[in-house]
Amino acid sequence: ACVGQEFGEGPGASPFLVVYKGLLPRLLGRRFSDGIRGDELLDALGAWSAGSVSEKDREYLEDFCERHADDEYFRPGPHLGGLAENFLFEWVDGSITLCTMC
Repeated sequence: ACVGQEFGEGPGASPFLVVYKGLLPRLLGRRFSDGIRGDELLDALGAWSAGSVSEKDREYLEDFCERHADDEYFRPGPHLGGLAENFLFEWVDGSITLCTMC
């Protein structure tokens, strides 16, 4: 699947790839690109605001949360990828919460 399109979320899908290819592009918009460098990603995360997420992407994120409400791989807490992945997942989780509350 292409960045920004629905990414394989079914059984066996890598949670990191779902976050990286499916959720970050919707949260960060034009500030995200496949292959983004670490410093660029940090800048994009720091510049993010809930108001920058389009209504279409907001609806997708709400639907994603509903589809994965019982999915053990999309719960808060430690992930297999270590601290950096944990922090990224927690940022995504918090950002989805903020933008879907608006």
